[in-house]
Parts: sequence; C-alpha cells; structure tokens
Amino acid sequence: ITVSEQSKADLIADLGVNPCQITVVPGGCNHDDFHPHIDPTRIKLQYGLHRYLLYVGNLHPHKNPAGLIQAFACFASRVPHQLVIVGKKDPRFYPSLETLVGKLGLHGRVVFLDYVKQADLGGVYAGADMFVFPSLYEGFGLPLVEAMACGIPVISGNKGATAEVVGDAGILVDPSSVKDLSEALEYVLTTQGIRQDLRQRGLRRAQQYRWEKTATHVSEIIEGVSR
Repeated sequence: ITVSEQSKADLIADLGVNPCQITVVPGGCNHDDFHPHIDPTRIKLQYGLHRYLLYVGNLHPHKNPAGLIQAFACFASRVPHQLVIVGKKDPRFYPSLETLVGKLGLHGRVVFLDYVKQADLGGVYAGADMFVFPSLYEGFGLPLVEAMACGIPVISGNKGATAEVVGDAGILVDPSSVKDLSEALEYVLTTQGIRQDLRQRGLRRAQQYRWEKTATHVSEIIEGVSR
C-alpha cells in the first residue's frame, strides 16, 4: 500500500516491485482540526503575525525553502505580507536560510516559526492569505491537503505527487524556476477573484482526503488479502 501514483512508480522503478502488488491509497487529514471555520485571531496575536503567505514542512533542500525565499524577495517590496515558514530549525539547513534572508534584506519579512503545536496549526493555516509548497519532489504532500481543507488558496510545485494531490484546485508551477514561482505568488496575492476561486476549489478537493476514507480503504484491502 502506498499513498500516490508517484510513490507507486518509484517502487516499481527503484525496487522492482510488481505493479500488481501495489495499491494506491491516498492519505488524508483530520477535518475536525483543519476546516474553513477556524478563527485565526488568537494564533496571529500569539505568534506576532499580520498578513502572510505560508509554507509548512521541513527545511531540507528538496523542499526548496531557499527558492521560496528568493521568489518572495522578487516582489516583497510591493506587498505588505510576511512569508511564514513553519518547520523545525534544523541546524543543518536553517543557518544558510537565515543568511539568505539577511542578504536579501528580508529580516522581519520572513518569519521562521520552528515547531508549532498541532492544536495551533489549523489556526496558522487559517490566518494565511495563501499557502505555497515549492517542493522539488514529494511522495504525497499532506500540508497541501491541510491547507485546502482550511480553505486557503494553494500554489504548489508540479514535481512528484503534488500535482496528483492538488489536481485543478491550485496553481502548479515549476518550483525550480524562481521567476515562475514569484510571478504566481504575486498574482494570487494581488488578485482577489482568483483567491476566492482557489479557495472553493480547494475545499471541494480536500473532501477526497479524509482519514476515515483512507482507513476504510486500507481495511478493505487487508480483508481482501486475508480471505
């Protein structure tokens, strides 16, 4: 059992697994924790946030946080937003990102939140004007589902399984192109109509990703194998 067609293809190509022995069951999120009716007021006050675009994930290079920061720098002077990055400040990667922020003159505009409690994460999503996921490779991409479930417009890289997860509910760009990513981010942030359209499409898409649905599918597979 694997979570995406991309992961299935990787199992076949890298490990030689028989395709007939692989079933794709997408992951899901808890829609009690991630939904469009969360009030972000307390969370924004607690973390000192104003208007912002959001990334949630680790700081590993394949997640492309440096590319995201560079893309934000291209238009930061034209918008009031912060770029909020939620993810452990891994000492292998965080210092170079902090240095990049300084070189680009973005201190105070790029906010690293490090660890955020699960109970607060829905509020962090809910307060964002946009969610961006610029990963160069993903086997699934759970933060995309969480953002869509909260009704937050999504821009994602088009590599790996992210296109599968987002479908037509977000804007997909080449994450290796700082120019493409920057233009997409600025367009969505400054165009109210597209944000509302992406919000509605994301909410519909997120209904496909519920843990109850995932658990039922896995249970059916196990029962079928045990017969």
